[in-house]
Amino acid sequence: LNTPEVFLNLGDEFNVDDYATSTDASGTQQIKIDGDTNFDSEGEFLLDVYSEDASGNTSEVKNIIVKIEKRNCDIRNAQFGDSKDVVERYEEEKGGVYSKGKVSNTLSYDTTAAGVNVKLIYAFNQNDELFAVVYAVVEDHSNFNEYYNDFQKVEKSLTEKYGKPNVQDVYKSSLFEYCNDMGEAISLGQVAFNTKWELDNMTIYHNMKNDNGVQHHFNYVSKEYEETKDT
Repeated sequence: LNTPEVFLNLGDEFNVDDYATSTDASGTQQIKIDGDTNFDSEGEFLLDVYSEDASGNTSEVKNIIVKIEKRNCDIRNAQFGDSKDVVERYEEEKGGVYSKGKVSNTLSYDTTAAGVNVKLIYAFNQNDELFAVVYAVVEDHSNFNEYYNDFQKVEKSLTEKYGKPNVQDVYKSSLFEYCNDMGEAISLGQVAFNTKWELDNMTIYHNMKNDNGVQHHFNYVSKEYEETKDT
């Protein structure tokens, strides 16, 4: 077992292979569990975990406790105000990198979102409260039209989930009209995109520009919890 306890949000799927590994000479072993896995309510569930090969040989039984909680999540499995430990507990991606800064600390993962590869960054203030979630798109294209396609993918995904944005601006510089297409305009830094959704508890920003490299982000910022002020 990789951990004796697993924390899941109500409705999330439990996959024992995410938390246990097993090997033997036959290569036929499978990880199995005994116990109540009907996680349709909050509570703690004690499971027996073991491996069994094709001949019916079984390993030592170990226990894992699955804790199910109902959380009103703001983004992914996190709530604004969560501590780093709580965010890490419920985040489905593993291998997060924690970094401390002067005014904020971050917990980052490599993952995908809205059909693009991203660096997922949770930002915490000095009170260890989650105040923002950043998705930094990390796609690398030789054809700059693909960057525009990425932007449109994310824009569509956010609009489908949150509705019509409050702000949807396209900033065109002086040479934009001479560009053959949007890809060329992006490559020359002649266009930038800024979209914003205002929700009750957060503001969502979706931005892309080329400033010594294409920078494409979509960020969720709490209206209650704030970054620590730099004194």
